[in-house]
Amino acid sequence: MPKLVESSNESIVSDGTLSFTINVTDGKIKVSQTLDSSPYCLKWLDKLKSCPSHDHIGLHNILEGFRLKTVQDLNTLKRLLQKAQADHYSLYRAYQFLQASGYEDILLYHVKKEANMAGEQEVLEIISCLQEFLKNKHSMINSKVK
Repeated sequence: MPKLVESSNESIVSDGTLSFTINVTDGKIKVSQTLDSSPYCLKWLDKLKSCPSHDHIGLHNILEGFRLKTVQDLNTLKRLLQKAQADHYSLYRAYQFLQASGYEDILLYHVKKEANMAGEQEVLEIISCLQEFLKNKHSMINSKVK
């Protein structure tokens, strides 16, 4: 569990592997370092940074929007994985959905965790297949960049 240390206008968050500082000056939120390079996380971080810190309702609405979007994406992925057990096109649609999401590793982590607890072997096999496809795609992109 990350520790949060607060002073009047500065918060330091640390969990042993990740450490960053959040400064609130002139009603604006500033983060000491880029936390994640995923477009999804950067989009929500920018929304939080653009909201004045004294606007508690605005901050709550942004966080609630983030939570709702994430739950919606998880439910969409679960539905696609259930359909992919019998339909190869749904497997492809799940792959496309993950690529477009911008945070496929996080979505797959949570869906895989839930499938492990439920003992859904077919879903776990589909998830490992998707992880392999995504890994191959990322390695091909990295080899083209070099």
